[in-house]
Amino acid sequence: MKKIIIALLVVITISCKQNKKTSAPALTGKWIVTELPAENLKEEELEKEIGKASIEFTADGRYTTIDSEETEKGTYVYDEKTSRLIIIAPGNDTTRVEVVFKGKTLILTGEEGKVVLKKAD
Repeated sequence: MKKIIIALLVVITISCKQNKKTSAPALTGKWIVTELPAENLKEEELEKEIGKASIEFTADGRYTTIDSEETEKGTYVYDEKTSRLIIIAPGNDTTRVEVVFKGKTLILTGEEGKVVLKKAD
């Protein structure tokens, strides 16, 4: 289960030598999963994750994901110019997703679909 969520968050491999990258203040904080691609998960898995699984981005370029099975920590870089989020998971899996902010909603889109998250209060 954890691998599916991480795969959804980190799906497009890139080079880290592009535009100047930052950890944007809008991205920092805890985000709760509100929508996952249903075609990748069974109904019971969706019920365990929606509203419970989360990812937290810190200002120092680190992230923590928590789901029903485990917790994972890694690093990230957000490129504001291209709206790309580069996530470096354990084992140096470096991938990226497109980022869209809509108020307190964060949409991450990659090869395996999109994940919608809501900023935790």
